[in-house]
Amino acid sequence: MATQRGAGKHRFDAAVWPLFSRSSAHGTAVAWPILLAAAGFVVLWKRRRLERDAMLHMAFQVDELERQQALATFLAEHNVGWLRRRSRELQEDLAAGIPWFMALEMRGVAQGAYERLAPRMQHLFGKQKEEEAAPSQVMSPLNVEMEAERLFGRMMVLFWFVKVGPILGLMAWLILPTFVDMFDEFGIEMTGSMQLLVWISDMSVSYFAVPIVIFVWWILMFSGIGFVIWLFPAVLQMPVFGWLTGHYYNGAGFVALSRALEEEKNLPEAFDCSGRLVPVGFVAANFRQIAERLRSGEELAAAMQKSGTVAKREMELFTEDVIGVDWARDPVWGLRQLSAWKVERMLARYSLLVQVCVFSVTILTGLVIGFFGLAVISSLARLILALE
Repeated sequence: MATQRGAGKHRFDAAVWPLFSRSSAHGTAVAWPILLAAAGFVVLWKRRRLERDAMLHMAFQVDELERQQALATFLAEHNVGWLRRRSRELQEDLAAGIPWFMALEMRGVAQGAYERLAPRMQHLFGKQKEEEAAPSQVMSPLNVEMEAERLFGRMMVLFWFVKVGPILGLMAWLILPTFVDMFDEFGIEMTGSMQLLVWISDMSVSYFAVPIVIFVWWILMFSGIGFVIWLFPAVLQMPVFGWLTGHYYNGAGFVALSRALEEEKNLPEAFDCSGRLVPVGFVAANFRQIAERLRSGEELAAAMQKSGTVAKREMELFTEDVIGVDWARDPVWGLRQLSAWKVERMLARYSLLVQVCVFSVTILTGLVIGFFGLAVISSLARLILALE
């Protein structure tokens, strides 16, 4: 075991960056600038995100051209960097006659589906009056976006697992050789758990390219999936993606529908209006398809089910016997209740997903750390007993 460890260590020092070599002081000098650069990038990215969010929320408060121009001028005069550049670009867009919502999208101020939906709704319908607001504030596009981001913000705990891996790997490369030498010197057999750790360390040293290849393959795989989704957004409605992302984008359509029904009681026109508002291609196509089916005389439930927007069991839930919706007498009220329920259910799904991920990663991280600690403690105990 010691011979194998020595051979693996020799290959490691000869083939891998000095950053990972215990005998190289230059590795530490290289590691610190990399860590500082990474930390600086995260801080700058977070600052840019906060600036964009603040600018978007201020932009959402103005609905008249004069106030929009005044806001862009104020931000350009009292800020620097990204905020000033974007504000000046917004000034130029307004001077060229470009609508406010289009300028926000073009300049990257409004990026997400719900962020782009909010200015579009305000441009078409104006600011929503308090007495006309939906009973649940969750129907506000920006509120839905913030709630979804808050839920996925909890996924930051997953980075603890990313941190634990390199820390345990560094400890293995620094501590395990000492344990191997000590047991070899005293002629004591290592515990099974320690032998497994040494084997894993030797494999990572001898085949250092394997984890790099796996990581690159992982990045390329997800990049390829992202490219396919960008080309064919309807793929998000496939069963493999539907539970994760389909409900999120469909929720934007129901938010738009709920607002459109406040202004337009004619169902085909309301669905058609929602299709024009939603900035997601396949969702917009589904809502326009519902409008066409309704104009052709098809029933509302059948039109929504055939478009894939609502499942059959969901329409069965919203009946007069269960929820108390009388579609024949008051379809507008029923659609608004259905829209609110769909959005809230989407957020509940993501909440469950996040909880499952956090719980699973916490258990996995605890098992890894516990196994490493058990291997070290049991080996030390055996060594102490043997020396006595």
